[in-house]
Amino acid sequence: MTVRSNTIRQKTSLDTPITSLFVLNWEIVLYVTLFILALVTRFYDLGARVMSHDESLHTLYSWNLYAGKGYQHDPLMHGPFLFHITALIYFLFGDNDFTARIATALLGAILVILPYWFRPWLGRIGALSTSLMILISPGLLYYSRYIRHDIFVSVWTVLIFLAFFQFMRTRGTRWLYIGAVAVALMLSTKEISYIHGYIGFSFIAAAYLWESLPKNRRLTVNYVLLGIVFVLVAAKIYVLTQAGELAAVAEAEGEASSFAMAEHIDTLFLIAGLLIGLLLIQLGVDRTNRPVTMFVKSLLPRRLDIGKAVIAAVVVFVVLHTTFFSNIGGLYSGTIGAITYWLDQHDVQRGGQPWYYYLFLVPLYEFLPVIIGLVGGLVYLIRRRFPDHNELEVPTAAETETDENATAYWPSDGGTFAIFLIYWAFIAFSVYSWAGEKMPWLTVHMTLPLIFLSGHVIQTVLDKFNWAEARQNGGLMLAGALLLIPAGLIAIGTSTPFQSQSLQSINETLQFIAGVIVLLVLAGLIWTFGRRLGRSTALRVAFITGFLFLALLTVRFTWLLNYVNYDYVNEILVYAHASPDVKLALNQIDEISRRTVGDKMIRVAYDNDSTWPLEWYMREYPNRVYYGENPTREALDSPVVIVGSANESKVKPYLGDQYTRYNYRLVWWPV
Repeated sequence: MTVRSNTIRQKTSLDTPITSLFVLNWEIVLYVTLFILALVTRFYDLGARVMSHDESLHTLYSWNLYAGKGYQHDPLMHGPFLFHITALIYFLFGDNDFTARIATALLGAILVILPYWFRPWLGRIGALSTSLMILISPGLLYYSRYIRHDIFVSVWTVLIFLAFFQFMRTRGTRWLYIGAVAVALMLSTKEISYIHGYIGFSFIAAAYLWESLPKNRRLTVNYVLLGIVFVLVAAKIYVLTQAGELAAVAEAEGEASSFAMAEHIDTLFLIAGLLIGLLLIQLGVDRTNRPVTMFVKSLLPRRLDIGKAVIAAVVVFVVLHTTFFSNIGGLYSGTIGAITYWLDQHDVQRGGQPWYYYLFLVPLYEFLPVIIGLVGGLVYLIRRRFPDHNELEVPTAAETETDENATAYWPSDGGTFAIFLIYWAFIAFSVYSWAGEKMPWLTVHMTLPLIFLSGHVIQTVLDKFNWAEARQNGGLMLAGALLLIPAGLIAIGTSTPFQSQSLQSINETLQFIAGVIVLLVLAGLIWTFGRRLGRSTALRVAFITGFLFLALLTVRFTWLLNYVNYDYVNEILVYAHASPDVKLALNQIDEISRRTVGDKMIRVAYDNDSTWPLEWYMREYPNRVYYGENPTREALDSPVVIVGSANESKVKPYLGDQYTRYNYRLVWWPV
């Protein structure tokens, strides 16, 4: 006889339907698609490009750590994070050109989706647009495929600012830990973290001041700051107008005097820029909710949480700089040593680029965020405030916050987030343009705030846009007409009509006439559909069309830079970079070795003039011989001898006519 049990089985997590674990909507699908595209664009053919001069330093010292040869922090090569993460990658996947760049490529892909968590301020459309612009950015993609520190710093910077604004909004303790660890990682990556730290802390201090000051005192401070700025800018203009006479005086007094004069002038101009930045902050201060003031006050009762977060940050910093406590001296070199070294480099001015270097280079590649961000930022500053009826509708906590228990302590951004983005972009350009060392990879730190600012502009413009109504009233026709305008302009601009009666001249005349007709027809269509849509909707359609056109043009620039001209100097971002000849020569050496002694056992001699990037590749040849700048008969008794132009005359007597000469370009050095 059997007895039926009445015991009811308790449900476990294994019984939970998988669809209940996440919410899948079209927004999530778009972010997943963007992340997949980010992985593809950043990992595709990642090992094809030869290592640049600096990359070879980073890869080799990471390999030394992986191979058990140790690592000691040196400010020359910035922070230790890159070397530790790359050594870990070598341990997991082996060491080669592809794996050396995995960490930067992966962090570059993660950077693409970080705007998702900025939706409370960027809005849904703005956050998606920001992710898209990061995805297709020529510079951000290039340096995501480049083993340097700058993409890491970009990710840490975004995480720090995200933690700041999310904590202001929700008071969630987790954001304290995220922000603290991100600060430690940034300090362990590159010394420009102090610049980004200044941007963040100065914004908090200035916003706190503007939120607290009564109106009459704000006006007094405004007048004082404006007066100082006026004097400094006037001095700069005077110097520029008297440049010829001052240059003659400087030449007579010597080069050192010339440099000192230029340095003081640029420093005064930097101070003016920083003061202007402080004035900009007040334009977006939310004096009703006073979010920054409330943020500062909220920290006092959380001393225990802050202490734990600081301890977590200190642990990360100490572990990385001491390489897991094997190099205690890294604590000094990572703090005082690093700051001292790079302050000294300001006077060296490696590269010798002018103060307007970034004003030329950033728009050359990043014209999409430059145009949208600058125009949108200027419109905001001209209006001096966000009117309530035009203000960005901030999504509710249910729409944006994954934590259902989160409380919105900051119901509206009141323009604070927008002015922060403007301040971030403005100060970044000011400080990096003042800094002595100006390099192309630093452009990512000016591009990123412009992209975020552009995303905010896009959300503000399209927030209340009625897509269905625009489509029904001819919005697509208006967009198509606007997109065809460049075709008509090209037809006119590339023709020289009415020159003669030759067949070629007649064809060019017909091309010119056709271009004029096309533009007239397009003008009629634009007028017709523009009136049908109304001024406001028509302008928004024009904005969308302009964005799409610039985005497509950006994709072309990105493709050429990253997959066609990635190691040729016709791209300005290719700087101090090894030429493609290096891999041709290495393949030739590999073939000789395989045919003569097998594998890579051939004896290869190389000098100091060819050390970088060859030192990275020579690690695979156990019988390599380094003779530096002092060749000897014993060292040059090798089947393969590599010599740079600086040592060629020293080597010739030893080689005689026993070798076949091949000429290759090693590095594209800037001139």
